[in-house]
Amino acid sequence: MSHPFDNFVFFGSSQFSVVVLDTLKKNGFFPSLIITLPDSPSGRGMKLAPSLAKLWAIENKIDFIQPDKFDDSIIFKLKSYNLQLSLVSSYGKIIPKKVLDIPEFGSFNIHPSLLPKYRGPSPLQSQILADEKEVGVTVIKMDEEVDHGEILAQQNFQFSIFNFQNNPLTKSNFVGLGDFLFTKGTELFIENFPKLAKGEILKPQDDSKATFTKKFDKKDSEINLEDNRKSWLTYQALGSTLGVFFFVKHKDKNIRVKITEAEFNDGKFVPLKVIPEGKKEMRYEDFLRGIK
Repeated sequence: MSHPFDNFVFFGSSQFSVVVLDTLKKNGFFPSLIITLPDSPSGRGMKLAPSLAKLWAIENKIDFIQPDKFDDSIIFKLKSYNLQLSLVSSYGKIIPKKVLDIPEFGSFNIHPSLLPKYRGPSPLQSQILADEKEVGVTVIKMDEEVDHGEILAQQNFQFSIFNFQNNPLTKSNFVGLGDFLFTKGTELFIENFPKLAKGEILKPQDDSKATFTKKFDKKDSEINLEDNRKSWLTYQALGSTLGVFFFVKHKDKNIRVKITEAEFNDGKFVPLKVIPEGKKEMRYEDFLRGIK
């Protein structure tokens, strides 16, 4: 039997998908095919833009497709590759079971949490907001339910989310945590995949311990500056995507103020740069002087 990585398809779209692809490449593994989302409107001009995984495929001269749906033509194409496995990471769309079951060994997903905790769309942000002291990554064999499949491998890391901005392993927001966990998850997958060829049994998840995450929206980004700990966690979790904001009353009017840069020192959340409603970005200290 040839090595399972000789012929596999990768499903992914986001920057975390690129982290996985780069880690595979570093270890000498290239997918035969990359499946990613169709180009989508982006930016102020709403021009069609490719996914980061598509750009990676072009740069590395890997075949790619961008199906709107998994119809018979896509199924036929995938079967023609005689795939040994599929690896899925931050793809962005539900993959039907008939597609998951095509490869010889099945399809696997790298999920940045200690499953069955934090299933769903926002495990990284949710772990930060929960101020978890233990984080981790899980590699599962996918089935028709979301983040439900049997566990191939799992690894935990003992450090506080609240203090992880001071940990040399990560950057200071959920993106840094994601980069770290997806890298470790890919290495974990490479290390443990031979177990399947040896016929070792996978471990089922304990559904009674499952927790579920949600998609966050703007209302989740409002903070109370008096709650320093929660403000910092919210800034880490949502600041780089939804943007964190607060309201301040000035001249009988509530002004919405977006925080674009902040730090946490001696137990206190400190905004550094802000964008007050209707104005340009400024230093927070200048904003405070202006409303006095």
